[in-house]
Amino acid sequence: MEPRKPHVSEFVTSENVELYENGSVAVCSFVAPCVVATQAGSLIPQYSTDDLRKKTLQAVAFYRSGFLRSLPLETQSSVLTPIGEMSAELITFYESGAVKRVFPLNGKLSGYWGEEDEASLAKSISIDIGGHSVRAKCINVSFYEQGSVESITLWPNETIALNTPAGKVQTRIGAKFSHAGGILSVEPAVPTVVKTPIGKITAYDQDAVGVIGDNNSLAFFETGAIRRVTAMHTKIIAKDLAGKITVLHPATRESLCGNEEEELIPMVIEFKPNGIQVTTGVSDSSYNLSYDEYDIKTQTFIPGFDAVSFCNPIPKQM
Repeated sequence: MEPRKPHVSEFVTSENVELYENGSVAVCSFVAPCVVATQAGSLIPQYSTDDLRKKTLQAVAFYRSGFLRSLPLETQSSVLTPIGEMSAELITFYESGAVKRVFPLNGKLSGYWGEEDEASLAKSISIDIGGHSVRAKCINVSFYEQGSVESITLWPNETIALNTPAGKVQTRIGAKFSHAGGILSVEPAVPTVVKTPIGKITAYDQDAVGVIGDNNSLAFFETGAIRRVTAMHTKIIAKDLAGKITVLHPATRESLCGNEEEELIPMVIEFKPNGIQVTTGVSDSSYNLSYDEYDIKTQTFIPGFDAVSFCNPIPKQM
């Protein structure tokens, strides 16, 4: 069955209309109750603002083609998704009409309604993804266009244990999955030691942002091999063919608390077919180390005990 594709021409809107440069409607608002038939079911868009959580009228968004892009709902409603029914206050769609992302809650934070207030309304949901059974309080669940779960984003302070290719990882913020349900990335909730082609690395990112759980600091290829690791407690020691040793480790910056102390900037290690690329955090400086030219190992990095030592310029391309 072809996905139901609501078009802007079917909608009755208010004067709050914004247009693309080609004249098509980008966003608009509703002024009265109406029912919109979507792939997720027949739904009522938000049209009132008489709720502490919804003091502003959220707009309905469209693609340039006129087809529905996002739909805030008047009340939390049961919606149809590729994994069954879910409760939602906001849904986004692919241009084809297929469900893209489902938000169980969509209250707007203000001086009268904070994150803790909103989180108190969250309920755990159960999701089966490939061989993974997940039960957690989710900010949103996203889907690939063909229907399988793409990622989940967790509420702050929510953690789940996931069996990854690197072993069981206590996960915060979120996780991304392949079309087949394999884990593509997770955000470790605590410093977690993982085995890599160059040795053990402690995966953790204190700066991880919990908005969308699609792009996390511990990432895998679909084969299960490690693709990327963000680390704060690991240094890389590389010896070239001439015996020269290069050391890379997380850089430091002045603490955001403004107390004149320094804090670490997470270091990112990406694994390529013929080597690694390391981003240290110093002006996002990147260094490429090829397996053919360097003997690469890892060691634990202890701030304050390890002297700062960055390598001489290394070719940016492998």
